[in-house]
Amino acid sequence: MAQRDMEVRHICAQWIADGIGEDFKSWSTGQPPVSASRIFLESPTGTGKTSFILDRLFPYAAKRDRCILYLGNRTALEEQTKYAVEKRLTRITEGEDVCPEGEDLTEIRIFRYPGSNAFITILNYQSLLAFSKRPEGTPSLPTNPYYYVILDKAHFFLEDALFNSMTWKILERIMQRFYQSVLLFMSATMGESVAPLLMALDMFRPPHPQALIYNAHYYSRNETFYINSYHGVTYRPFFFREYGEITAKIRACPREEKWLIFVSSKREGLGLGKRLRGETNVIKLRISCT
Repeated sequence: MAQRDMEVRHICAQWIADGIGEDFKSWSTGQPPVSASRIFLESPTGTGKTSFILDRLFPYAAKRDRCILYLGNRTALEEQTKYAVEKRLTRITEGEDVCPEGEDLTEIRIFRYPGSNAFITILNYQSLLAFSKRPEGTPSLPTNPYYYVILDKAHFFLEDALFNSMTWKILERIMQRFYQSVLLFMSATMGESVAPLLMALDMFRPPHPQALIYNAHYYSRNETFYINSYHGVTYRPFFFREYGEITAKIRACPREEKWLIFVSSKREGLGLGKRLRGETNVIKLRISCT
């Protein structure tokens, strides 16, 4: 990455907004020969990446009538992101309003910023690909260009590629449609994904009639990688033989505590999940079987 002259900024902040500071005000769309800003953000879970977008970047963008497209995977959008947006903003349309009958694309949400023409569109990666395949004349994404495109859980493009052949096609469509927009890639585990994503940015760059000369002497990249090394979470391992031991431990702990439980049997894991759902101390439970 050093060969690309990428700027790497090491920060240590409990909240990512504090680590980025006012830098986001300099992120800009592309004006050849300078590319649009390409921002890579690696920060641990719980450091306020979504809050930074909604509470810092979007208000700044709204004052300038700049719109935001927020992309992520299905799980993230169905829970944390949509909940955070709906607490702050007014929804102006839902998936049912823009999707033809029979299409399962209800994940799209569009929210207007108060007192502004700017809006933020929440959409998952899979639905974006479906929208981009539609023939002319059918409902599609808003035609207003997006100044910022947020790619949440950006490790999706590499990790899901092991079992999802469409990840590359989704990335290709994003690059084709929003190449001149500010692209912000976010993840708690961004490191290994940066180099392949940079290669993709080069591959999908609009062609130039004198590409060799233009790329070597005129084209200027605008790339920054923020690495937040803050780790404020304390992990306390607990080993158990009987499921009664772990349920008793969870029952005795504060409700705000989070647990990650590994079991050796899918069947027994599902059984443990049923037991935990009956506990008054458990607010939310997610079971993943792999």
